[in-house]
Amino acid sequence: MAAARDKESRGIAALEGAILTVLLVSLLSSAWVVGDLISRTISVHTALDRALYDHALKSLTISSSGQIAVNEGAIQSQMQHLLLDVSQDLISKLGEDFSEGKLRVEIGYAIAGIDADTGLLQSLDVRSAHNLPFGTLSPPPQVLTEHDLQREFERLSGPLGNAARYALPSAGFGQAGADQYLPFVVFVGLRIFVDMRGSFSGRIIQEIGAMDQPIIGEVKGVALRGEVAL
Repeated sequence: MAAARDKESRGIAALEGAILTVLLVSLLSSAWVVGDLISRTISVHTALDRALYDHALKSLTISSSGQIAVNEGAIQSQMQHLLLDVSQDLISKLGEDFSEGKLRVEIGYAIAGIDADTGLLQSLDVRSAHNLPFGTLSPPPQVLTEHDLQREFERLSGPLGNAARYALPSAGFGQAGADQYLPFVVFVGLRIFVDMRGSFSGRIIQEIGAMDQPIIGEVKGVALRGEVAL
């Protein structure tokens, strides 16, 4: 009788040990996955910041009539260089597992029209036709909607009719009869999607049902400084 109880106790202890081991492995795996996700998200942020802040671009120019205009030729020319730079930077940070098939980077720009007298936002022209994609990943519509470039530009510009958040004082600011603000502000934005399917973290995420498709998405825009190319 005592032997049977002892055998039963050992069996229960073994079962408890197995359960504890499973729990510990699950916790460690979860912690690793969270850490990996954070690391990869930071890599995305770093690539975005490097691309958007390191490229000095003079967004304005002087037209043939002597008026300040958007330097669209230079902006469009720079788009491809910026796109390739951020894509290569991101691939190197994310490692060998991430090829063009698991990556999508899009770049675009928007032009905010500013009332030269009041600094109020008059218009926002999002140049979506000039978006240049890199990579062949096709994120689901919901993920694309959550990381929308146009909405990012609208967030940066603020509502029409309000004081433009990034309105730049002109050289004649404070002088009677002179334009008080530059007539345009140019925003440049990037959005990045990285497919984690096939990676250890991606498999764990799918197995626990946290995400149907483990895709990291990020969108970010900045206002260019408003330097005038002479």
